[in-house]
Amino acid sequence: MQFEKRKRSWFLVIFGLPFCAVGIYFLITTAYSFYDAMRMASWPQTQGELTSANTGSSNTDHATTFHAAAQYRYWVDSIEYEGDRVAIHGGGDNVGQFQQRLGSQLELMYLNQEPVTVYYNPSDPAEAILNRDMRWEMIGFMSIFTVAFGGAGLAMMIFGLRGKRLIVSPETTEKPWLARPEWADNRIRSSARSGMYAIWFFAVLWNAISLPATFVVPDVWREEGGLALLILLFPLIGVGMLYWAIKQTLEWRRFGYTPLTMNPFPGAIGGDVGGEIELNVPYEDALVCEVTLSCLYSYVTGSGDDRTRKEQVEWQDSGYAQVERTAQGMRLRFRFAVPAELRASEDESGDYYFWRLSIKAELPGSDLNRSFTIPVYATGENSRFQQLDTSKLVPQGVPELKAESLLPLRYNGMVRELYYPMFRQPWHVLMFIVMGSAFAIAGIILWGKAAQEGGELYFMGGIFTFIGSLVVLIGFNAAFSSLYVAWDGKQVSSIDCLLGIAIRRRNVDYQDVLGVELKKGSISNQNGHSHQTNYHVVAQTPKGEMVLAENIDSHSKAKLVEAYFREQLGLSEATM
Repeated sequence: MQFEKRKRSWFLVIFGLPFCAVGIYFLITTAYSFYDAMRMASWPQTQGELTSANTGSSNTDHATTFHAAAQYRYWVDSIEYEGDRVAIHGGGDNVGQFQQRLGSQLELMYLNQEPVTVYYNPSDPAEAILNRDMRWEMIGFMSIFTVAFGGAGLAMMIFGLRGKRLIVSPETTEKPWLARPEWADNRIRSSARSGMYAIWFFAVLWNAISLPATFVVPDVWREEGGLALLILLFPLIGVGMLYWAIKQTLEWRRFGYTPLTMNPFPGAIGGDVGGEIELNVPYEDALVCEVTLSCLYSYVTGSGDDRTRKEQVEWQDSGYAQVERTAQGMRLRFRFAVPAELRASEDESGDYYFWRLSIKAELPGSDLNRSFTIPVYATGENSRFQQLDTSKLVPQGVPELKAESLLPLRYNGMVRELYYPMFRQPWHVLMFIVMGSAFAIAGIILWGKAAQEGGELYFMGGIFTFIGSLVVLIGFNAAFSSLYVAWDGKQVSSIDCLLGIAIRRRNVDYQDVLGVELKKGSISNQNGHSHQTNYHVVAQTPKGEMVLAENIDSHSKAKLVEAYFREQLGLSEATM
């Protein structure tokens, strides 16, 4: 007997309810402001006189709020009326300089006993207003709460009510992968559509928050100078996010669901992870399709509002898919041999392990870039695609995969040398330097501001300057460091340099090398849902580790290089 149940999260629904309520309140307030502006646009005007006018203010630890207030009387059809509504948006605020400017103007008119223009409702002359201008910066400010709070609250309530679908049957006890509807029929869909929706959500949210800030840039520029340029960084990031969302949408429209069929099903630890994907696009004879298989550990750091979910790569391998022609387009096949000591897929919880398959290929128009969360368990089964080894497959036009071709190897007589020059990872270096410089510049601006106002700005400026400078130094070191490794049949040498100056030299005899092994190096986030892990090959010596090769972009390639150095140094498998 089999049935499906849905595990709903009522906590998420209740937690999202107040956020949604705040968003609805500001949405109604914004809508009513538009309604007021539209109906007041046709109101007739009459002359009135001020009976009082002032600009009130209230101070908090972080800001000063201003409120333009006035009382006035006016005449319609010889009948006297009194009013106190000054602008469409009542109450005080500190959004832009509207309240200060209007308050100062009314105070000056009151002191000079100047008449004021009063707009009144012809259907109800007792309803009147002095300023009927629509404040777009205020609309933008309220939109932040509408989108940020309302959108986040609504999303939490929807996800909480939808819950998680589970299939319950005697079979799912022994085969837990069958309990998840997205896996049960062995037609696994990628995260492309949900990822596209998420990108659009965050792009709209980010722009709703950041774009209204552009309204206050002129005021900030007049008062603070260069600090206004920092405000413009956020809308620029928003434009980048919109570009990313549009790019993901075009990719989705072209390729659609692209379901994955696994063989064996599920993927097997101690066996194979293999499968195929059908693409309904014209066949490309020379298509190069990269496939990456990763075992990841998802965990939560921090507590309370500072809780953050992170991913850590436990194991990763990559290679190329086998591309075949089909009646509808193309079929992509892959197979990886998976070591036996890795962890199986687990249910999503606080901390858990999961497996991800990423596929990408450059095609005319939109590129293919898909990611699948797949079931992998310790079944030890093998794939029927035994003739295929993704980690060793060499597509047409791609150099044959050998250890020597993966290394910057050169020969100097009997000596073999590797040289890793400066600027060997330019994009990583650029990212560090740009991010660090932005933080450092922000810190310097805050220090300049602190010289005028003092207080906690000194502390904030110091934090920004310290972090930014540290990140720039890391980028500087990565940019200008180089590594030289050489071996001559008797001895292995390495030289670490900075700006071409040797800062560390090491030499070790072959007989003193205890072993050669792989180490995970840098991990970069490629597109929000896939990671690129670089491996280093190091020699274990009595004086510590010596790096022999670095920045190898897959586990299988790194294993080739590891075996190569083990052979070069006369080490056997038993040594490890």
